[in-house]
Amino acid sequence: MTVLRPGEHADELISASLTGDLTEVERATLEQHLAGCARCRETLAAFRQERQLISGMRQVQPPADLGARVRAGIEAGDMPWWQRRSTLVAIVGSLGAVAAGLLAVVVLSNLRPAPVAQQTATPSASFEASMSAEPSAPVSAAASPSADASTTPVPQPSIDPNPVGALRYTVERQRPKLEVATEQGNDEIEISKYGTPVNAALSPDGEWLAFQVMGEGSGLIDTYAYRISDGVVMQLSALGENSPFSRLTWSPDGSLLAFTAGTGDLPYPLPVDVSIFYADAAEPTTRVLTTTGAGFAADFYGTSGDDNLLWISVAGPDPVTYGVPVAPDPIASPIDPADVAVETHPGAFLPVRNQADGTAAVVWHGQMSADGGGGWNFVRGGMLYLARADGDGRFAALGEAEQPIFDTLAIAPGGEAFSRARFSWAPDGDGLAVWDAWWAGVPQAVGFPDEKRVYFGHPLDGTMIGPPQALDAADTRGGQVVQVSLAGGPYLALTVVTQEGSEGGTFGPTAELRLVTRNLGNVPDDVQTFGTDKVWNGPAFYPAVVDGEAE
Repeated sequence: MTVLRPGEHADELISASLTGDLTEVERATLEQHLAGCARCRETLAAFRQERQLISGMRQVQPPADLGARVRAGIEAGDMPWWQRRSTLVAIVGSLGAVAAGLLAVVVLSNLRPAPVAQQTATPSASFEASMSAEPSAPVSAAASPSADASTTPVPQPSIDPNPVGALRYTVERQRPKLEVATEQGNDEIEISKYGTPVNAALSPDGEWLAFQVMGEGSGLIDTYAYRISDGVVMQLSALGENSPFSRLTWSPDGSLLAFTAGTGDLPYPLPVDVSIFYADAAEPTTRVLTTTGAGFAADFYGTSGDDNLLWISVAGPDPVTYGVPVAPDPIASPIDPADVAVETHPGAFLPVRNQADGTAAVVWHGQMSADGGGGWNFVRGGMLYLARADGDGRFAALGEAEQPIFDTLAIAPGGEAFSRARFSWAPDGDGLAVWDAWWAGVPQAVGFPDEKRVYFGHPLDGTMIGPPQALDAADTRGGQVVQVSLAGGPYLALTVVTQEGSEGGTFGPTAELRLVTRNLGNVPDDVQTFGTDKVWNGPAFYPAVVDGEAE
């Protein structure tokens, strides 16, 4: 018998009600719950509507000229950049996967209180299926049960599941080559020290691509910026720690990039601090901003006059976050964030706002310590929390524990919890992905949390992260997930290591780029994998914000 906990939604009971599998007690429980839960009433209406939709479907045969049309489309190049043989090689799926993917998108949009119109999912579709379907057909907002048929639906942002581009790295006959693969083709980038790409972030204005590569021998990070319009590439820093807390953070206007970089010489311990890349300067340049020895760039969270406001976190036994104004002109000399801060948040580390409206932020709490390699980890109480902005858009309680993102995990008083994790908001501000999450606390549910799994929740809708939020194990096949990029809606792009490379250096490490459409319940995720022999594919990059409106 299914029992509802306080605050829990009745998804299982709703599903069972449609198949007549409820007991009398469960039926009474469901009716009582529906009387006071608008969200579950909408869910029930959504499932009923989908059953009617499915019952009205008919089986059709593919057109007789489908093969010729596909070949013509390939020769004309009328397909997304990531499906072209000249860039990445797709694994062929099935026509049935397209129907399943479309249905999953419809159900997902109906289960969200504020649905976002989403594009038809092309990941996991074959060439034939993707060419025979309308490429950009959004799901109408009117299909949502929360939309009143007597009113005009409010236009919602349209989400494209396809990445704007991806990085590709190869080593052939001991010659390394780094490329940016986009719809316009593959552009080779000359950089000073080659390595595997591990992070990428497109500026909001689409002018610059910031990316980081990790040296195969050193394990340290070099940071670069690539100007898409003319192919100019600039090295911004060298020998940075590969920390799970390092971010590439663009200001909303794309004029500034904040990132964490090494500021001292080897050997360890390696001091790190925040640097700023001034992309809009007459001569784009980089300046070291802080002098703490343990400074991390968190997020741009607002403006004050001509200055952008940046959260800077300083690691330590008791971490602290400062709100610091950053002027548009290159700084003359580094600063101590404590001396110039307009706000201070003791106990807060690495807060990052949701990108759509900035009304919520994910933030670390806990005590930290430097590890033997010069990096930082949480040693007690490390946990991600959801913080909400107050009425004037400020986060006055950023340093206070609010709602834990992993709300089913128990932390012993003064005990260990997470030592580290990486996370990212989707550009529509709804989805939150967490990966590389290392749990050091009291053992919890079997297999949870797992540092090799990717978790995808919707905290703003009240869906925190527990075992059900883990992406399917088949999505990564047990490989190391280097980076997760999000398009918005149910779409994610994973960079997954597949091979470490040859000992003689004849070819380098390899990785697959896996485009995932997250499905609900027992429906497997739709995954389209791009991987070629002896090639590192990824990370992918998407627009920094979801833009435009659905038709």
